[in-house]
Amino acid sequence: MKVKKIVNDRAATEPRTAKFRHPGMHAKKWILVWFFSLGSLAATQAQSLLDNLVKGVAAHQKFELMVCDSILSDVLLHRDELSASQYGEAMYFYYRNLSRMAVEEGNGTDNFAKTTIQMNFFRAYHGFLELEKASIPRWSEKSRPEIQGMFENLIKAALNCLEQYVNGGTNPNLITFTESYLNLAISILPESYVPFEVMGQLYFFRENYSQAGYYFDRAITNYRKKRVLTIDNIRMPTVYFTRASMLVNDDVEWAYRMARNGLRFNELEWKTLTLNEERLGKAAVAEAEVIYLDNQYNLGLLQAELAAQIGDADSARTLFAEYEKYYSKEPVFQYHYGRLLENVNPRESAQHYQEAIDLDPDFFEARFGIANLYINMGYYYLQVAQKDKKNAAENKERAKQMFEIGYNYMKKTLEIAPDNRKVVLALVKVSLELDYKSEHEHFKNLLDEL
Repeated sequence: MKVKKIVNDRAATEPRTAKFRHPGMHAKKWILVWFFSLGSLAATQAQSLLDNLVKGVAAHQKFELMVCDSILSDVLLHRDELSASQYGEAMYFYYRNLSRMAVEEGNGTDNFAKTTIQMNFFRAYHGFLELEKASIPRWSEKSRPEIQGMFENLIKAALNCLEQYVNGGTNPNLITFTESYLNLAISILPESYVPFEVMGQLYFFRENYSQAGYYFDRAITNYRKKRVLTIDNIRMPTVYFTRASMLVNDDVEWAYRMARNGLRFNELEWKTLTLNEERLGKAAVAEAEVIYLDNQYNLGLLQAELAAQIGDADSARTLFAEYEKYYSKEPVFQYHYGRLLENVNPRESAQHYQEAIDLDPDFFEARFGIANLYINMGYYYLQVAQKDKKNAAENKERAKQMFEIGYNYMKKTLEIAPDNRKVVLALVKVSLELDYKSEHEHFKNLLDEL
């Protein structure tokens, strides 16, 4: 019985002993389960992140720009979970997408005059710079072409904003937008002349001539250093014309060189465009021809005007004789031609002065010029009368006729310039020569008042 009891006791106790586990065994099991669960979750999340990267890139390639922006901006928040290559790919397509968004929105109703558009350009630019510095194989090397590819769109954006400003746009930030786009373009391609030229236009229109001159000179320097084949080159002679016009009152010789060089480059660029018409497009070259002809006309007229003020008078007269068929209807051309002929052919000189007056009745310089021409001829005949005693009476009569013609022209000049001292002074002198006593006193009193 004892044996059986012992056996029964053992049978009762053995199963419980077999099922017993140390408490630490349970904890280890759950830790392992938790660890493998986390690993599985992390793998799932990583896969989801990669799936989103693929989706974001695909959205960009389909030109679903807003979708791409939303997906890839979220992907980039998990930088630490991406490999270098994955991060580089996400950055490249995200900033490429930002640049496309800026262009797409800019081509809309705002014409680039919007802060979000500007910010997207700047974010894309700085993002590509960051990617370039990261030296990630395959992706970093794509940054520079993308940055340079932004250049044309930045110029377009600046020109659109500038055009709105010139046309009286109401957006108060148009100047800021224009300057910002151009400064970014200069950062990208500092060797290009285009952004400097457009910046010069902006300051010229705002009448800030010192800044305009600085940017125009930078544009000319870059153009001379690195001229490339582009349809826009035909605009550079316009820069020469504007810069020369700005220098007329400060440095006539420099202005003349600018105008002459502008004409030379205008011919060069037009020949280049016509030779490359197939490559550049016939329509584009046809549009450029209008600019070429305008440049040719404006620069030729300015060159003639400046040639009349400097250098060899004989050469200037030859130039005017050659150009007369083109500029016969230009008052300023007729005026300067009259000046050049005063000492060699007074009769023809008077004809050109009169042409200038007929074209522009309020042209002060032309009226004063012809009046002064006749008055000087009067004094010339008085001097001849003193030397040629035999024909003194005849020469004095000619002098009187010249004085009377000059006097009448000068009175007409006074009508358009009533406060001009040199006109009144001339009338004082010639009225004395003509012995017009009351008129002489009147002009003396007027001179004293002035």
